Amino acid sequence: MKSLLQAAGLDEDHLIFHYEEDDFLEKCIKNIYNESRTTVNIATITGYFYLFVGKLIEIHQIKKAEKKALKHSPFDDARIYIYRNIRNQISVDSLARYLDLDISQVYRIFKKNTGLSPMQFITRVRILKACELLSKTDMSIKEISEWMGFEYQSHFTKQMKKITGLSPSEFRQQNLHDQVAWLSKLEIGLNRRNAAVMPTVEWPA
Repeated sequence: MKSLLQAAGLDEDHLIFHYEEDDFLEKCIKNIYNESRTTVNIATITGYFYLFVGKLIEIHQIKKAEKKALKHSPFDDARIYIYRNIRNQISVDSLARYLDLDISQVYRIFKKNTGLSPMQFITRVRILKACELLSKTDMSIKEISEWMGFEYQSHFTKQMKKITGLSPSEFRQQNLHDQVAWLSKLEIGLNRRNAAVMPTVEWPA
């Protein structure tokens, strides 16, 4: 089962996928459900299951081919993946599987392009998005912490303070101009390719 999920670009922590071309997958699920409620024909259910998974693998292979055709750099692909999945728990291992690279290669790519480890980069993206919510919404700090995938509000506050020098409540109390300045600073740091071509950002201690 694990190898099938990996072949389809999924894992136990990331089981969400999008498919809107036709109703093939929906029919497979309905057939599995109907069989399980009536005859419980294991062979038939297994057949529909493999049709379902086979389609997922086909979709994943097509997406991989399209991704290669776009000729994005591995770092660009990693950034896209992180931004799209920032509310989920992203590990270096899942990132490496998505990029089809070794974990050591992923570390080198991030170090070269950002000066950060993959997890440091991911944490900064979470904080950036949290800052946007603090600035633009009335969501409570607890709600924002949970929304951005922090297990504990105290951990969110600690990371926010470490990266911005401000606690969530302190950031929210800043005027709009200062909030925008902080957001711009974080965004520039996350988008720099290397110190030679992008402005260097001094992250607050």
